[in-house]
Amino acid sequence: MSESREPDPRDCELCHAEGTPVGPTPVRLRLMPDIAPITPGHLLLVPEEHVYSFAQLATRHPRSVTALRGLLRGLHLRLVHRGYAGTMLFEHGSPDPWRPGVSGKCATTEHAHLHIVPRTTPVPPDVIEEAVLRMLPGSVWLADRASAASHRERGYLWLSRDAGTRGRWLVPASGRVPSQLMRRVICGHLHAGDDLVVRSHWRDFILFREQVARAEAGAARVLAAELAVDLRREDDVRT
Repeated sequence: MSESREPDPRDCELCHAEGTPVGPTPVRLRLMPDIAPITPGHLLLVPEEHVYSFAQLATRHPRSVTALRGLLRGLHLRLVHRGYAGTMLFEHGSPDPWRPGVSGKCATTEHAHLHIVPRTTPVPPDVIEEAVLRMLPGSVWLADRASAASHRERGYLWLSRDAGTRGRWLVPASGRVPSQLMRRVICGHLHAGDDLVVRSHWRDFILFREQVARAEAGAARVLAAELAVDLRREDDVRT
């Protein structure tokens, strides 16, 4: 079997996107605004290393898992302190598209990026998970990465609420996760009362949010910088 080949990172937009360094973790991570935020303050957590998913990052750097979990918990607590009702964290984890036997991808960008979506209102337990299962018949939410890793050729979804658990993994029974699935589901629930969502296709809402994002991008960058400073201060206190 031939070896996996890496694409040229010079062609990857996230390898060169501007972001705020956060840590400390064994790997270098950056926070940056999402280009089509689902809610105000929607951020991406992006590793500087060119990997396809956080699962691949964890395989390369096992010591990063515990540190990453603590980092996400810290980001959640600081967002709540700023008045948000909570956070939703999710990732469309792509398989290595250069590995033999792999076809298609889950995320639109083949560079790991984890979504941090601040919530302004509560979301009932399991409503997002159940909506995903209705869109992916026969799929099952798994409780650990080891189970999901046994299906590496398919990619996965990862979802966590408020960074209070280790999250849940879903490997699709159909073979791949449709691109933008989590955006479709979360937009439908967080903005169910919005006229634009009720009367329009979800993509119309995303295009609308892209226009809003231009006005919000500065505030989101400031938020990312403030969160990074808070985390550094906390680490200084601990050490």
